Amino acid sequence: MSEQVNREASFEVSDSLLFRFWSYVDVKNDDECWPWQGSKMVRGGYGQINEKGKLIKAHRLSLLLQNGSLDPKCHVCHRCNNPVCVNPHHLYEGDSLSNTHDKIAVNSQFRFLIYRGELNYQTGLKDDDIRIIRTSKDSGSSLARKYNVTRQCIWRIRHRKSWKHID
Repeated sequence: MSEQVNREASFEVSDSLLFRFWSYVDVKNDDECWPWQGSKMVRGGYGQINEKGKLIKAHRLSLLLQNGSLDPKCHVCHRCNNPVCVNPHHLYEGDSLSNTHDKIAVNSQFRFLIYRGELNYQTGLKDDDIRIIRTSKDSGSSLARKYNVTRQCIWRIRHRKSWKHID
């Protein structure tokens, strides 16, 4: 597969790229996920690898290596719903509609609805704090210091741009 030119993908799959790709893959049985151990995209958590200044999604490269070609317009979908999985047996070419259906079927697209407000582990604020912030006459700066958040966060709470579910 070395030096194979894939016109659809617009990059060469060199020996160097192959070596680096497989060095980041935790290969297990075919029915298990093969987690990507390298760099991950901030949005979505998908694996990525840099080839000559171009970021390539690891799951796309995995399916390309398996199939020999890949339509650049296709979505590479995960049967396992695990963004770090690069097991080609868990991946398939789909379109935007099939990808959306998969997301809805496993409820992954709507996770944020479950973890909003104080149920979100990343916030230090509580529902009662939000009520106090909204009724307080203190400045945004002093409230930001008090609750260890940014002034923008206070502004967003006061203007109901965030924490909309709290009266």
